[in-house]
Amino acid sequence: MMFSIEAAKQMAKPFRGIGNLFLSIFPGVEYDLKSINADIRPEEYSFASAVSATVWGLIFGMLTYILLLTRGAAEQHYFVAIGVFLLFFMFAFILHMIYPGILSRKQADKIDRELLFALRDMLAQVKSGTPFYVALTTIAKSDYGTISEELSIAVKGISAGESEKTALERIVMTTKSEYLKRTIWQVLTALESGASMDAALKSAFDTLMNYQIQAIKNYSGNLNFIILFYMFFAAVLPSIGITLLVLLLSFTTASITDEIFYMVIIASVIVQLAIIGFVKSERPSLY
Repeated sequence: MMFSIEAAKQMAKPFRGIGNLFLSIFPGVEYDLKSINADIRPEEYSFASAVSATVWGLIFGMLTYILLLTRGAAEQHYFVAIGVFLLFFMFAFILHMIYPGILSRKQADKIDRELLFALRDMLAQVKSGTPFYVALTTIAKSDYGTISEELSIAVKGISAGESEKTALERIVMTTKSEYLKRTIWQVLTALESGASMDAALKSAFDTLMNYQIQAIKNYSGNLNFIILFYMFFAAVLPSIGITLLVLLLSFTTASITDEIFYMVIIASVIVQLAIIGFVKSERPSLY
C-alpha cells in the first residue's frame, strides 16, 4: 500500500461510510485483519486500499500516456491510458484487499510449524504432573514464535480473571490455523468433561504429526509434474516451440517478427516465475 497504517487511519476516518461499501465486496477482510492483530478498522483499511489503488492506477496510466505520446501513437491514446488506469486500479485494489488474508495464512503456516514442538513440550509437562495452566504459561513464555504470542494473550486474560474456556475460545475465533483450533477444542473438551489432559494433547500431537508427514508426501508427489511443466516452458517452448512455429509459417506468407520472438521469450519468463512462486507457496511449512 502507498500509505503506512497510521496514515491510512487518519486519511480514512472521515470516509468510513464509503469504506463500508468497499468492505461489502470483501467481507472476509474484517476477519483477516483481526487474525493478524492489525491496528486499523476494516472500513478504514478498505477505503485506504481504494485510494492507494487509485494512485497506482494513475501512475501506470500516466506512464502509458506519456509513452504513447513519445512514440507518436494515434489519438486513441487517451482511451488506452484510461484502460491501463482501470486495469491497474482493479489489480491493486484486489491485491490490497486480499493481502491481509495472505498474511493470515502465512501466520497460520507458522503456527502449524511451531505447534508440533509446543505440543510435545506441553505434553511432557502435563505427563510429569504439571498443572495445565502452569504448562500453558510456560509455553507462552517460551520461544515458540507465534504460538507463544497467541497463548500469552490467553494467559493474560486468565490472569485478569477470565476462565480458561473464555480465554482459549478467543484464540479459536481469531486464528486461521485449523490445527490450533482442533487442539484447543480438544483441550476444552478435556477440561469440561474431566478427561485426561495428556490423552487430549497426545491425540492432537499425533494428528498434527500425521498431517505433516502426509503434506510432505503430497508435495513430493506433485513436484514431479510441476518440474515437467516447468521444463516445457523453460526449454521446450523457447527452442523447439519457436522452431516448429517457423516451420509451420513457412507454408504461409506470414513470418516470425522480432515482436513475436520477444513476446514468446517474455511469456516464457513470466510463466517460469509464476511456477517458481507456486512451488514456493505450496511447499509445506516445516522445520
